[in-house]
Amino acid sequence: MIQLYHVVKRGARAGAVLRPHRGRDGAIVLRGPAGLPDVRVRREGDTVPYLLQGYKLRMSEPGARGASLISFKRAA
Repeated sequence: MIQLYHVVKRGARAGAVLRPHRGRDGAIVLRGPAGLPDVRVRREGDTVPYLLQGYKLRMSEPGARGASLISFKRAA
């Protein structure tokens, strides 16, 4: 099972742990690169192929209303 998270490094929310943000329908939203549509998936593991293509993942603190777009970089 894949579990995605991001730890905020700077600013007022430094140290906060962000998890994939789920919309009202329970789907995880990925923002497409220029010219590509947004994608909605149900499982965290389904996000990986899109992240490798340059999509950004909406992430938020549990219970928060707003979400941040987080881009992922491949480990070298």
